[in-house]
Amino acid sequence: NTKLRDINIIAGTYEFTSSGLPVLNVYTKKGPVLIFDLNSSIEAQLQTLIKTLETRIDQSELAKLKYIDLQIPNRVYYK
Repeated sequence: NTKLRDINIIAGTYEFTSSGLPVLNVYTKKGPVLIFDLNSSIEAQLQTLIKTLETRIDQSELAKLKYIDLQIPNRVYYK
């Protein structure tokens, strides 16, 4: 949660799902759901998120997104 605050994302609620792969959905206060794979390093997924926010998604666009999927290593899918 501290890492998220460092990049101006405020987490609201969390949801764990296990249908298939274990997944953590982080519902943010003003923006997309962040989707993490619990079988992979959360730290690595956060670093991928930070790099994506620095290079591909600006703050005004972030608030309009529905989700950011970080489950695949070194890749980010968002809508």
